[in-house]
Amino acid sequence: MKISTLPIWILLIFCSMPQVAVAETIFFVVSEIAPDTPPGDSYVLPLEDASDIAHARDLIAKGPSAGDAIVVAEIAPGSDGINRNVLAPGKPQWSWHLVNFESFAGNTIEILDGSPTMVEEDVDFWMQNTGGFIGFWGYTVTAELDEPPKFLINPGLNDAWFNPDTVGQGFFINVFPDIGQMFMAWFTYDVERPDESIPAQLGEAGHRWLTAQGAYADNQAVLDVWIAKGGIFDSPEPAPSLDMDGEIVVEFSNCNAGTVTYDIPSIGRQGVVPIERLALGNVPLCESLEAQLQQAR
Repeated sequence: MKISTLPIWILLIFCSMPQVAVAETIFFVVSEIAPDTPPGDSYVLPLEDASDIAHARDLIAKGPSAGDAIVVAEIAPGSDGINRNVLAPGKPQWSWHLVNFESFAGNTIEILDGSPTMVEEDVDFWMQNTGGFIGFWGYTVTAELDEPPKFLINPGLNDAWFNPDTVGQGFFINVFPDIGQMFMAWFTYDVERPDESIPAQLGEAGHRWLTAQGAYADNQAVLDVWIAKGGIFDSPEPAPSLDMDGEIVVEFSNCNAGTVTYDIPSIGRQGVVPIERLALGNVPLCESLEAQLQQAR
């Protein structure tokens, strides 16, 4: 019998390939060079390149004398759960975030000068006027963070959530801080369309709804999935039964963005659903409650 040597060649090829190191992200605080002066604000700078990280640490140790003290970066509207005013009580999130670190510089054009607070006052104007870049003259790297403050789940998340890619499906999420629990209802459909001959006196035969409940900590909740079955519309009899069927992990990056990671054994399905609010009316409440929780830490 002839034995193929192909697997050996494949192994040799992989062994000879150069190893690629996974870049670690280090988070820094960028604040005013002259402390205790208005507006007294800051923002969070993520860095991955080793030389950039080394220069940021040099700036912390030596200040502007280390050279090229100004951070030039590209920004975008919207909070990302990372960019915050870490010097303010509650470490409130900015409604803009960094999308790309450009460089350290000794100077920038004047339209890039300003402050995090100036960007916050009119993000749309700042984006239009600068092309979406910052380079604040009076700011530099002043501290290194062990990790950025995590978003904190709070009752301001109580709302209707959905994935725009799956119209007609969605979630109701409720946070109960007194007991440290989150409840979710997931309105969706079966994994395949039912035969047209299957009757449905109310709604349609393909409708499915799941519930899930569990504890939360920081920005994440781990929920048990429950399937209710056996009941009849608006009737106490027959009493429905509940069967546990898998796990859902809900994780929020800010007050309007999260993910639902599911594992449902009965259908052999796992996946991740990005979610956002159906309406934004509760976002200010969520941000206020989150800032209060950060301040209490």
